[in-house]
Amino acid sequence: MAFLKNDRKSSNCFKLLQKFWTGSIVGDTLSLCLHSGDGEEGYPGQLDARVDYSLTDANELCIDVLATADKPTVVNLVSHVYFNLAGHVSTYGSAIMHGMGDNSSPFSL
Repeated sequence: MAFLKNDRKSSNCFKLLQKFWTGSIVGDTLSLCLHSGDGEEGYPGQLDARVDYSLTDANELCIDVLATADKPTVVNLVSHVYFNLAGHVSTYGSAIMHGMGDNSSPFSL
């Protein structure tokens, strides 16, 4: 098995961001899905990935990530989205000036 060289310019060696993800909206949830074929970019197994973005009744943004493969393989899906929470034009300038918290539960494998 041969993997792509990590050039250290980006931690995203497997270019899922450059793939076309299909999308659908059901209720308050946006689902984005991607299929990667067996052997694509040197990774074993077919990979199906899905990211769901939804709003709760308390206006909380939930991001649920799921990936399944039919062979043992490496996958690490993360979200690096930025939101300007103060609106399009703001005295704060950019999303970099905002603070957010993570109220998730710890997990172990």
